Amino acid sequence: MVAEREGYDLVVLGSGAAGFAAAIRATELGAGVALVESATVGGTCVNTGCIPSKAMLAPADLLFRAGHHPFPGIATRADGVDLPALSAARADLVERLRRERYLDVADGHGFGVLHGRARFEDASTIAIAPARDTTRRSRARGEQAG
Repeated sequence: MVAEREGYDLVVLGSGAAGFAAAIRATELGAGVALVESATVGGTCVNTGCIPSKAMLAPADLLFRAGHHPFPGIATRADGVDLPALSAARADLVERLRRERYLDVADGHGFGVLHGRARFEDASTIAIAPARDTTRRSRARGEQAG
C-alpha cells in the first residue's frame, strides 16, 4: 500500500503514546490521518513496560505485606502465588487497555491503524509493506546451517 494513494494528510509512524497524541491532534485540526505500526499497537508502555510490570509488582507487594506487617498480635499468611493466574490477568489487562486506550481511541477520532513497515519512497510518498517476520532464530555454537 502506498500512503499517497490513500490521500492522507499525515502518516504517523509508531502507535505509542506520542504517535497517538500526534494523530489525535492532527484529526482535531481536520487532517486525514493514518497511523502505521509494525508490531503491536500501543507501544512499550502498554505492551511490555509500565502496565505489565506494574500488574505484576502490585500483587508481589501485596503478597509481601501479607507476611510482613508491623502489627503484633495479628496473624496473617501468604499462601503462595498462582503464576499462571497472575500472568493471565496481566495479559487480559494489557489487551483491554490496548483496545480501550488505543484502538477504540483511533476509531473514535476517525483515523485508521495500518499494520506494516513504512518506508519513504520520495518526499511525499510512504510505502507500507506487511511487517516482516520477526521470528528470532539461534543456532548452537559450532552447528552448521542445514
